[in-house]
Amino acid sequence: FNAMCNNSHLVLLSALTKTSAPSEISSAVAGLKQRGVNPKVVYVDDHCCGAWRTLLQRIWPRVAVRLDIMHAIRRLTHTVSSTQHPWHGEFCKLLSSAIYTFDASEQARLRTFWRRDGNRCEVPRELEKKYVSRSVADPSRIASTIDEILATYTRKRHADAGPLLTPATQRAWASLKVHVLAGCLCDPPGVQLNKYGDECSVGGDAFKEVASMRGSSALEGFHAHQKQW
Repeated sequence: FNAMCNNSHLVLLSALTKTSAPSEISSAVAGLKQRGVNPKVVYVDDHCCGAWRTLLQRIWPRVAVRLDIMHAIRRLTHTVSSTQHPWHGEFCKLLSSAIYTFDASEQARLRTFWRRDGNRCEVPRELEKKYVSRSVADPSRIASTIDEILATYTRKRHADAGPLLTPATQRAWASLKVHVLAGCLCDPPGVQLNKYGDECSVGGDAFKEVASMRGSSALEGFHAHQKQW
C-alpha cells in the first residue's frame, strides 16, 4: 500500500501487506489522519464503491472515492489479443479521449495562436494535454463513447494480426461500465484537479502548463523503484 500527496509528489506512507484488501491498512490510514492528512478525493485501483469507500469515509466522512483512470483503462487494454497488435496504441488513445474532456475555449484559443505562429498542421495532442485543462464528467457520454469504440473494433479484423478484442475485453467492460455510469471516474464537484505551472508563449499569447492531479500515476515511478529493490 502506498499513499502519495499529488500536490508535491511526496510519499506519505508505504506499507507492505499480505494482500491488497483495504482492511489490512485501516490502522495505517487512520495514522495519516492523525498526522493531519485530510484529502478531498482519494483514488483507488479497485473496490471504489465497496470496501475502500466504506473504510475511507469512516475515517474522512466527506472524502470522495474515485477509481483511478489509468487502472480503469488497463482493465480493457490488458484483455486484448496482444499488446503488440497494430491497433493497440490507437485503441488506448481512443479510450483516454472518451474519458477526458478538454476545456473547449482554451483548446480553441491554443489552436488559434498555434496557427498564428505559422503552423499549418493540427496542434499536437501532447501539446494540448500540456496547455489545455481537462475534466472528467458526464458518465453517460463516457459509457456510450466506449460502447461505440468497442463496437467498432469488434467489427474490425486486421489482415495480419486478426481481431484486437477478445471475449475477456467485453467481460471487463461489462464490469467497468457499472462504475463508469455510477460516476466513479468523474471529478468530484468543487474539487480543483488541474494544477497550473509555468507560462509559455504560443503565437504571441501566454499559456500555462497544466498538470493533472487525478489518479495514482505519480506512484508508478515509485513502484518501478520498489521492483528494483
